[in-house]
Amino acid sequence: GNLLLNIPVRGDGTIDDKEEAIVDQIAEWMSRNGEAIYGTRPWRVFGEGPTKPPSGMLNEQDAKPFTAEDVRFTRKSGTLYAIFLDWPEGEVVIRSLAQTRVERVDLLGGPELQFTQSSEGMRMTLPPPADGGFVPAIRIRGSV
Repeated sequence: GNLLLNIPVRGDGTIDDKEEAIVDQIAEWMSRNGEAIYGTRPWRVFGEGPTKPPSGMLNEQDAKPFTAEDVRFTRKSGTLYAIFLDWPEGEVVIRSLAQTRVERVDLLGGPELQFTQSSEGMRMTLPPPADGGFVPAIRIRGSV
């Protein structure tokens, strides 16, 4: 997909400090989590979670913030990626993985994660963000 950034540019082509900080954070996130984006394809489920964006156009003011229960999935070469839309505090359950055999889970740019599976889904706890990062992405290996 395409990433469209709405960064206002001054007449001389420069951007202010706030926009530069946002672009730097996006670049840092992409360097850590880019494998969950570049060269990936959709998985059988696009995502899960309670937050539903408002329908229609030009309605961003009606949108509710995403939560740590909101997850989006991509896949590449037998690997599944789950991208959380907020950093989970405490245990999180990925319900779409209830019927999938998971062998290993890694936080991109971080450690291997311990997990359990049941008919409810895959449960795990992510470490707190080390650098105040945006949102985490995990690599899931198994029969995905």
